[in-house]
Amino acid sequence: MIKITSYLVRNEEYNKVQLPYADAESIPSWVLNDVNNLYASKVIDFYDNNLISGNTYITRAEAVKMLSKALEYNNWDMNKVTQNVKTNKTNPLPTPTALPKGIIGYLTVQGTNIKDFPVKDARDNEEMLTVMKSAVGHFTQTPIFNGNVGLSAHNRDYKIDFRELKNVKIGDVVTYRTNFGTRTYKITTKTEIEETDFSYLENTNDNRITMITCIENKPTKRLLVQSTQI
Repeated sequence: MIKITSYLVRNEEYNKVQLPYADAESIPSWVLNDVNNLYASKVIDFYDNNLISGNTYITRAEAVKMLSKALEYNNWDMNKVTQNVKTNKTNPLPTPTALPKGIIGYLTVQGTNIKDFPVKDARDNEEMLTVMKSAVGHFTQTPIFNGNVGLSAHNRDYKIDFRELKNVKIGDVVTYRTNFGTRTYKITTKTEIEETDFSYLENTNDNRITMITCIENKPTKRLLVQSTQI
């Protein structure tokens, strides 16, 4: 029903949506962009309990409400509905490709050797140190895709590290590919922070990638590079 209703509307801002639901990351990848499209079109914004329950069937009442809102989005103009269906048929929303088990995404940073670096989740500091031996570590307290995604890696000595992160410039592009889709970001902040400063990992109302690594010969400092979705 989600996919069928998604054919009736088309909002090009679907990939910039930050779903507000507490269980958004449980939505199956094959239908996620349709959910984003419906949310961007204000067809689904009525889950008062803040749970979308993406792995369960919708009720008849939900189906009727979605169809009604889809028609309302098109001002009840069936010509617009028909055009949206044609658009979605000939140029469908992309379906994210499933990633290998254990990898939550791939990171690429313009102008560096960081090209399709695998990203893995880390539940705590101890696991982060283990993860960073073979991948970019993801701070588990931050979102995987929607919101402010926090990532960390060593600054040298490993095949997968952030040794060239110090060379990035404001405006450089970051690409993040996940089970939920692919997003591009523009670097907006590059600064030195204290090792105890985690304020940049706080959640935001937009989509960001926040990267942190050590600074050589400055054991209490960290390099912070943050990018915002384009």
